[in-house]
Amino acid sequence: APAAAKSGDEMVNQLMLPDADIDTMLTALEQLTGRMIIRPQQLTTATYNLKIKSPVTKAEAIVAIETSLALNGIGLSPDGGGSWQLARALPRPLASDAIMRGTRLSAAQMHQHGLINELTAPGQALFAALALASDLNARAGNALGSIKELINEAQTQGLSAQLEQERDHFLRNLMHANAGEGIAAFLEKRTARFR
Repeated sequence: APAAAKSGDEMVNQLMLPDADIDTMLTALEQLTGRMIIRPQQLTTATYNLKIKSPVTKAEAIVAIETSLALNGIGLSPDGGGSWQLARALPRPLASDAIMRGTRLSAAQMHQHGLINELTAPGQALFAALALASDLNARAGNALGSIKELINEAQTQGLSAQLEQERDHFLRNLMHANAGEGIAAFLEKRTARFR
């Protein structure tokens, strides 16, 4: 289950930009940021495919568009927190290279730096993703949502605030029907059937 957005986070229902030209991408970015982007007279003729079917925050949608452009060598200065996120996720030289030069990281490099947690053999990504989805689907969705939210918030708040959030999530999840099912399954030595 996706982590709940913080109150005040503006949501984008979906971001569908199939076969979009550069002008369409920049217009979408303008609409999300509320800023005008000055375009050169000669724009690249490449097309971009960006499809996010789930609701995301406006900030996540901005980062998705900027990342798509950057990965294709389109030079915009960072906006929407892209530099902030990369500087925290990568060693400084790699973050600088990615932002300044549009350097692409291989899957192995991303794995080495903890940006992705699992590599698959060529052609096996779909099978691995389905196995992961099946594993997560068998778990308590409310607890997974809490975990995602707690991990996201741990990056921006101190330990005291984090402990308060953990307590609140723990109590909320303890009162959820899935907690009773988990305890009953443990006592009955069976697999839990979470809702």
